[in-house]
Amino acid sequence: MAGETVLIIDDSIAIASLLANEILPHAGYRTAVTLSGSEGLTVARRTRPDLILCDLEMPDMNGLEVLRSLRAEGFSIPSVMMTAFGSEAIAAQALRIGVKDYIIKPFTTEEILAAVDNALAESRLKLDLDQTTRILRDRQQILTILRALSQAFTSGLGPEALMGRIVLAAVYSQGAQGGFLAEYDHSDHLVIRAAVHFPQWEGKRIRVTGDSPLGRALRTQKVSHASDQGGHWTYAPLIRRDAAIGLLGIFSRKERSADDVELLCSILAGYCICVLENWNLSGRPETGNKDVRRP
Repeated sequence: MAGETVLIIDDSIAIASLLANEILPHAGYRTAVTLSGSEGLTVARRTRPDLILCDLEMPDMNGLEVLRSLRAEGFSIPSVMMTAFGSEAIAAQALRIGVKDYIIKPFTTEEILAAVDNALAESRLKLDLDQTTRILRDRQQILTILRALSQAFTSGLGPEALMGRIVLAAVYSQGAQGGFLAEYDHSDHLVIRAAVHFPQWEGKRIRVTGDSPLGRALRTQKVSHASDQGGHWTYAPLIRRDAAIGLLGIFSRKERSADDVELLCSILAGYCICVLENWNLSGRPETGNKDVRRP
């Protein structure tokens, strides 16, 4: 898994430069370099790299002291010790304080890359597990929401109540602060049919311009995002027969993963389309026509 940051702590400019500019970048790693143990300790505390590649013998503070200090402060950064031939006994002490591996100087490119890769294996596995757990949790939440919406659709609720449930599901699932469902009247306006935490918007009209996030979502038929000082908006177009018929908007003070938002919005959009289509077929009361600025 390339892309991790390796902090190199070595007082040898030649070795540090070789590792930072040649060997590790060619394998896809990002690098940071310090030329003393004390500086390396400071940088490790501040940046929390994915791996520390540390020389054993340095004039001001040796590698064991650096790694012991980090461990005492609660840092659990994977580390590889570099040591000269004949220092294997000291390197063995490093293994007892949690160092993942050590290599003897002079080393080959293959040796250093193998040591780095092995040292990162555990943290990579944990990251993969955390991501899988989060995905499963999010999918479970989506299934729970869909089950609740399915029950609402078979409970005899009217179209307006169902649209409110859909917007509420979107807001709840994203930990958002509000949202709305709007119908596009193809005259540069969206009519808000349901709103959560913005009740004053219901029945009002939003003028849409082509270069606005709402206009971009309708024009490209793709989820659009916009941020301002208040927070983050996500606009998901409702597409029927290759035409945009409406928009689902979600407002959150905390920006969420675009993939998570877009997956849920694409699912909820189908429910929105069903309600709007049924409402059109059954007839509905006229709504207000007061223009409002983009929510």
